[in-house]
Amino acid sequence: MQFERFFCLDAEPGSGVLCDERGLFVGDAPLLERDAERVGAAKWRSRPLGELNLELAKAYDLPIAFDAKMRGLATVAGALNSGDVTKAQIAALLLQLPDPPALTKSDPTSAEIVDLVGALKASNLLHRDWDPTKHPRWAAGSPGGVGGQFAPSDEGADTDASRADASRTQAQLTLPVPLDVPLIEPFSPPSEIVPPIVLPNTLPRSLPQNPYPSRPKCRKEWAEAEEYCRGLSEKGLLGKGDYRGMGKTVEQCMRGRVSQDCGGNGMFG
Repeated sequence: MQFERFFCLDAEPGSGVLCDERGLFVGDAPLLERDAERVGAAKWRSRPLGELNLELAKAYDLPIAFDAKMRGLATVAGALNSGDVTKAQIAALLLQLPDPPALTKSDPTSAEIVDLVGALKASNLLHRDWDPTKHPRWAAGSPGGVGGQFAPSDEGADTDASRADASRTQAQLTLPVPLDVPLIEPFSPPSEIVPPIVLPNTLPRSLPQNPYPSRPKCRKEWAEAEEYCRGLSEKGLLGKGDYRGMGKTVEQCMRGRVSQDCGGNGMFG
């Protein structure tokens, strides 16, 4: 199975990825800083790699290695220093930074953990030495508000949380699929920044029909589009995460995957 990945920028810091004249943020974590030591107007520059790895590890709740993105981050800083916000935003999109998980009171689900780990690995952000067997998580309701966070791998640690929590949810139990699935990345710089997408709705009562049923090519495109978009909707993925740009309904998704020659709009094909 192959997956298409889409990236967008948010308008305000604190949730997704933001890039404007205020800098570049992943959630609340700034990736750039002002060079106050320069004579004259302060210039944007990348934060030190060690700081970035720590900040992003907190944002994604997974170990991060940002070294492969430092050159692209410098491009974002250079564009902002030149006053070219549009170029900076395009460069930020090309960094392929997944949205960090939303801050909620409940623990992340297995599907959410799998999606995030897969997205980080596909973007070359997940630390190469990360071993899920060494990263158990505290269960929901653990004392001290640590539910869902990584716990020490040493089972002998004598803490209040370890005594109160008899069972830790092992991260490897939530990763039932291989993470080295080949991903296609048909990414091209957008002409404008895509706004946040609202939650998807359910299947519509009627789906768009193939206006050219006599053409084999069109029959194939419409059949594949329906199967793909129904699958996303049934799994609750349509309009979420890496599929936020696929449309909010099955109809929009289908029309976007069918070429204009066959009656679609070809936006996502």
